[in-house]
Amino acid sequence: MVDTALVADLLYFTRSDQGSLAVVVGDDDDLLPGVFTAMQWSKARVIVARIRETDNQHLLTDDIVHRLKRG
Repeated sequence: MVDTALVADLLYFTRSDQGSLAVVVGDDDDLLPGVFTAMQWSKARVIVARIRETDNQHLLTDDIVHRLKRG
C-alpha cells in the first residue's frame, strides 16, 4: 500500500501546487504510472531519483529519471 499512498500524495500535491517541482525517490517502476499522470494533470515538474542502474526498456523515462550515486 506504500506505492499507492505515495502516488496519492504526489497527485494531490501536483494538483494543489501547479508549477511546482515534485521529487519522487524510489527504484520501483510501480510509481511511474502515478508520475506520468501527475505530469499530465498539472504543470508541475516531476522527477524520479533512483539508485538503480537500469530502467525498464519499454518505458521512455530519460527526461524523468535522475540517478543518485551510491556512497
